[in-house]
Amino acid sequence: MNNPQNVPPLLTESIELLKLRARMRSGANWFFWIAAASVLTTIALIIGTSWGWFLSLGITQLVSVIASGYGSEAKVIAFVVTLVATGIFVLLGVFSRKRQNWAFIVGMILYGADGLLFFMVNDWLSIGFHVWALFGILGGLRASLKMKSVPPPPDYSSLLRS
Repeated sequence: MNNPQNVPPLLTESIELLKLRARMRSGANWFFWIAAASVLTTIALIIGTSWGWFLSLGITQLVSVIASGYGSEAKVIAFVVTLVATGIFVLLGVFSRKRQNWAFIVGMILYGADGLLFFMVNDWLSIGFHVWALFGILGGLRASLKMKSVPPPPDYSSLLRS
């Protein structure tokens, strides 16, 4: 690591670990943003607006648009589908924050597949945003993987007891 200010090596490693942890959490947070946007978009579509948010899951938007043309039972089903889909993304966010790399990978696969739905309606803004979010999630995965190569900071607790 480049160390122009002659920072002690152990402190430099700790700083690197903090930076990686922040990038990993930032990548994991995308799952929470996607879930929240999907719930808000579903509510907006169910109450009759034509508003959709490009960060939202395409599957929840599709189900909500279909349900809006039917009765209240269909809208309830659409909302349940949204809760299940967003619940999955919340869980992926939780596990990603715990450095479970499989959650980053599964989330990227699901969100990437979801983004393909927007090709059916030529929604290029949503496609572009899905790609951007996927790069953010990938950054979190890369940081999580790199954290394994950075040694943890030393444990000074024994010095404090003396």
